Amino acid sequence: RQVRRLQRRLEAGGDAAVIHGLRGRPSNRRHKESLRRRVVEACRDALAALGPTMASEKLAASGLAVPKETLRRWLLEEALWQPSRQREKHRQRRERRPCFGELVQADGSEHDWLEGRGPRMTLIVFIDDATSKVVARFHPAETTAAYMDVLGRWLRKHGRLVALYTDHDSVFVNNTPGCKAAQTQFSRALEELDVGWIPAGSPQAKGRVERFNGTAQNRLVKELHMAGARTMEEANGVLEKVFLPWFNRRCTVRPASPNDAHRPLGPSMNLAAILCHQESRHVANDYTIRFENRVYQI
Repeated sequence: RQVRRLQRRLEAGGDAAVIHGLRGRPSNRRHKESLRRRVVEACRDALAALGPTMASEKLAASGLAVPKETLRRWLLEEALWQPSRQREKHRQRRERRPCFGELVQADGSEHDWLEGRGPRMTLIVFIDDATSKVVARFHPAETTAAYMDVLGRWLRKHGRLVALYTDHDSVFVNNTPGCKAAQTQFSRALEELDVGWIPAGSPQAKGRVERFNGTAQNRLVKELHMAGARTMEEANGVLEKVFLPWFNRRCTVRPASPNDAHRPLGPSMNLAAILCHQESRHVANDYTIRFENRVYQI
C-alpha cells in the first residue's frame, strides 16, 4: 500500500513527492529554546574550557541534562568548540591480560597540574592492564619514595600483584654508565614482595598508562581548576574524591577472566619495613657500624 501511495505521488508531483513532508521543519522532539540558551551561556562562561562530554556531565550535575551529542552540535553551531583531528589506527593493540592483578603498568607524569597556581608536581599512576582500575597520587617528583607510597596503597587496597610493567627509570634499574648492575631500593622491595618486574622497550609498549596520563592532563587539570586547588594536598583531595572515583566507575572494563590474580600479603611481609630505604652494613668487633661517614654504637 505504501508503494502504491508513493507511485501515485510520483505521478502527481514528480520526484519531489518522495521528499519527507517534515524536511526543513524543526523536530517536535527538540529541546526548548530557553534550555538551549541557558546551556550555551553556561558553556560560554563557567564551562568554557570543557569539551562536550565533560561539560554534559557537569551540566547534568547542576540540573541541566543535555545529551553530549546534542551539546556537541550546539557548541559547533555557536563556534564555542572545535573538534580535534582523529588519527587513524596504525597498529593492532596488544590484548589485555585476562585476570585482574596479573599485570599493572606504572608511570609518572610530570605536568603543570595547577596551571601556575601552585608547585609543579608529578602524578604517580598504577593502572591494571585487565580492567584499567587506577591507584594514583601526586608527589613532588618521580622518586623511589613516591613509587613506594603508591605501591603500598595498591597493596593495601587490592593485594600483591603478579608483575609490574614500567620504563627503565633509575627508580627501577641502575642506569649509571660504567657501574656494575646494582639492585635499586624499589627492585629490592619488589623482590621481597615476590612481585615480578617487566621493563618496557618503548613508551608505546605501556600505552595503557600513557593514555591515562593524556586523559588526566586534559580532564584532571580542569577539575583542579574548577576546585581552585593551589597545593599538593588540595590536588590529592580532588584526585581521591572526584577524578579517580569517576575514572574507576566510567572508564574501566570487565576482565576476560573472573579470577583475581592478586595474592594476600604474607604474615612476614611488613610493608613499613619493606617499602623503605634499606642499607647493608657490617658490624665491627666493637659493635659499631659506619653509615654516611658516621659511626653508630649498637
